[in-house]
Amino acid sequence: MGQIRIGAGGWDYFNISNGDWLRAYSSAYDFVEVNCTYYRLPSPSAAASWRRRVPFEFEFSVRCHRDIAELHRFELTPKTVRIIDSMEKTCRHLQATVLTILVPKALVGDRELASKLNNFLSTTSFDETRIAIEFRGGDPTEDTLKILRGYDAVHSVDLSTQDPKVDSNILYGRLFGKGKGNIYEFDDNEL
Repeated sequence: MGQIRIGAGGWDYFNISNGDWLRAYSSAYDFVEVNCTYYRLPSPSAAASWRRRVPFEFEFSVRCHRDIAELHRFELTPKTVRIIDSMEKTCRHLQATVLTILVPKALVGDRELASKLNNFLSTTSFDETRIAIEFRGGDPTEDTLKILRGYDAVHSVDLSTQDPKVDSNILYGRLFGKGKGNIYEFDDNEL
């Protein structure tokens, strides 16, 4: 079995008064998905600061900005190129192992998704950072899964409800559970 890292989507849940939430979080966990990047692009100095505040072995992953899939549907426009450049710099500063791209429900059923994703992945490079794709509200087509396989992308899923459909040396998942609105408490057997 390989290395297992467990963490949360962000460190703001580790609310301590008069202290550094990220530093406190990193004393309990060795991994975090930076999810604020889904809503806004951090400055390079902010990302560098996050890296300096955690132990050397601490691992980051980054959630890709929502405009890439939601607004621009993987089209390479001047705005998406700027976003991709910013995401790449953030990943580099954090030494992030994974960049997760969320494909919204409206796009999962798009017949052109496979070709759009192929074009996007063929023109972007994140060096040491692997791309993980999470499909919300639907299952990807076999053509889309082939694209993931072709680019060694990771199929990110809710591991409590499904298995990934793409083999990879990285298993990247989220646990939402069976509840509505992501409200669910796992029992010991489920965990």
